[in-house]
Order: sequence, then structure tokens, then C-alpha cells
Amino acid sequence: MSRALRHAPGGMVYHVLNRGVGRRTLFDKDRDFLAFERVVAETLRTGPMRICAYCLCPIIGTS
Repeated sequence: MSRALRHAPGGMVYHVLNRGVGRRTLFDKDRDFLAFERVVAETLRTGPMRICAYCLCPIIGTS
């Protein structure tokens, strides 16, 4: 079941976090990181918004 749409008024600051299901790694290769950055860049061209900062963190090692 999908999540209900949220009301998102302008002028607000949001903290967005992306994580794989079961904390699985989202990006396996350098090209995966680059593809994600291309998607973000394209999104900014079609729907302008301000991104104050972002960080792509690889998972190093396993537990």
C-alpha cells in the first residue's frame, strides 16, 4: 500500500534520507553514484528547488 500524499507548502526546509530496504546498499559502483547525481540534476532542471547540501555515503564493510 502506498503512502498518502503529503501537503508540502513552499518556503519550507526538508531533510530527505534515502536508504535501501533492509539497509541494503543503494549504490554498488561509481557509475551508480554518477547516475543518481544525473537524476538529481535533471530533476532540478524540470522542477527548480534549492539543495543546501547532500552527501552520498557508501557502506564500507558488513556487520
